[in-house]
Amino acid sequence: MANHNAFSMLYAIMLCALAAVVSADKRLFSQRLFEASLPTAMKSLNSRFILMMANGTLPKSAFARYLHQDNLYLIKYARAFAVLGARVSDNTEFTYLLNRSIGYLNEHGLTATRHLDEHIFESEALPVTVAYTSFALQAAWSQSPLLTYAAVLPCQRLYDWLFSTLNKTHNITNDNPYKPFIDQYADPRNRGVTIMLEKFLNHHAAGGVSKEEAFKAHFNYESAMRYEVDFFEQGLSYTGSVQVRNLHDSNGINSLSYMHTRNEVWPEYRQASGLVAEEFASGAVASPANFEVSKRSGDNNQACMIAALGMFLGVSLLVAGRETFFGLLEKLKHVLANRNASDEAGQNANPLLAALHC
Repeated sequence: MANHNAFSMLYAIMLCALAAVVSADKRLFSQRLFEASLPTAMKSLNSRFILMMANGTLPKSAFARYLHQDNLYLIKYARAFAVLGARVSDNTEFTYLLNRSIGYLNEHGLTATRHLDEHIFESEALPVTVAYTSFALQAAWSQSPLLTYAAVLPCQRLYDWLFSTLNKTHNITNDNPYKPFIDQYADPRNRGVTIMLEKFLNHHAAGGVSKEEAFKAHFNYESAMRYEVDFFEQGLSYTGSVQVRNLHDSNGINSLSYMHTRNEVWPEYRQASGLVAEEFASGAVASPANFEVSKRSGDNNQACMIAALGMFLGVSLLVAGRETFFGLLEKLKHVLANRNASDEAGQNANPLLAALHC
């Protein structure tokens, strides 16, 4: 009876520990950023422009305006990736970013941007295009690779998610004139680009992210997502909702592509959008403070859990016998294997599962 009670107590402790492992927040930094900005991404998905594109009623003039502005955007976006590539130290990452730079330049065909130069950009770029591209370039030139990824990744991530979702939730008929455009971004190969870029972002966050840097990364990610909403609206209204001021960057570069002055825009954008640490911590979104200690505390928690697991299994072997011991072991391995399989792209392999296979 004493043995049975002791085993029951140990089994209860085991279940509590297992629940802690399974419920632990193991989301990647890129996933947390996207989920924090998902409400803004939904605004793009439900925008007039996208809904009209989905049912084929988007005016051709609006799409032509959007496409021209997108090409103007892409000649700057491509350069932001080239700058980012020049600033990273890993040669594989450098090569990929330079190839993506060329890929974005030719996003809508090999000749789509060939004739576009700075003079055309100065004279034809609409306000949202100017503000958005200057935001991306400022980040690439002056911020860390992590923060730059947070500024340029949302465009890629949004189009991947938005048009894939559109294909799944709407009946895009074959006679829809915008079906080829939708299919281009819903293509699984486009998802592959997102995965690679998120992999690089997560690599830069792997050493731990401070509260301040996490907040700035979220600010960049959310800012880019809001520019995307305005960019679609610009196709219909010419101006979107962004109020662009005649600003120059701190180096005094007199170019429209550098009009976004970060030091001046930061306080008013932060106040207007309500991007404060408390909001970032609301709901299921982890707070910047949690980001700051996430890697260190995660490693410590996992090490402690492995040690506790070893103690429990050792005691259960003595108290309950070999048959019960190996039955529990197999059940635990099964639960952890299911948890491991759910992690994104296998990048969060559970060390407990590895320990059980030793």
